Amino acid sequence: MALFPAAGAMFSLQGTDLWHWAAWLTLLYLLFKVSQLFLMWRDMVTAYRPFPGPLCHWLYGNAREFLQIGKDLDLVYRWAQSYTYGFPLWLGNFYASLIITHPDYAKAILTRQDPKDDTAYRFIIPWIGEGLLVSSGQKWFQHRRLITPGFHYDVLKPYVTLMADCTKIMLDKWERLVPDGNPVELFHHVSLMTLDSIMKCAFSYQSNCQTDSENAYIKSSVRALLSGRSQVSGASLS
Repeated sequence: MALFPAAGAMFSLQGTDLWHWAAWLTLLYLLFKVSQLFLMWRDMVTAYRPFPGPLCHWLYGNAREFLQIGKDLDLVYRWAQSYTYGFPLWLGNFYASLIITHPDYAKAILTRQDPKDDTAYRFIIPWIGEGLLVSSGQKWFQHRRLITPGFHYDVLKPYVTLMADCTKIMLDKWERLVPDGNPVELFHHVSLMTLDSIMKCAFSYQSNCQTDSENAYIKSSVRALLSGRSQVSGASLS
């Protein structure tokens, strides 16, 4: 009968040891992850050190600078004027991106064959799918080779006049809208000019969408766009 208390004590001791081992393993795992974050932060700081940039918070980085809705581009533009080659933009302490502001730097980057950044492109995949813009590697090379003949200079040359005419229509509208030099929101006008160019060049269709505000095609496109946005929002929420 004396064996049972001894067995119970041994089981209790083993249970205590198990909790100790679990605590040590958890602590080691946390130390490992902290070390990984520190090494990643150190590598990013070293890589971005040649590029001076705006002051950032030790925890938030530059994220708090973008709390003013509608002022993001103005803020980035001011920084681009201050740092004429490029500057790091920190979102928190462990994620940063290099904003290039000099054309020579942009040319050097765009002519490379580096893989695309999944962090940025994955947000637009539900919207546009995995097409040429977001694909990479062999898939991108095959698709790019398929469409290259359609964008040859000799093929695009006849479209120059059509695009110039569409642009002239837009500029004429601006001259009527800003007789006193007041600012004008360009997004809507540029979108219509782009649509007009596509309709003329790709479909040989005179839509007159830049001058006809009641154009049926524009109304249908807006409805389709709003419907697509709602579907994407619903998919992302689910």
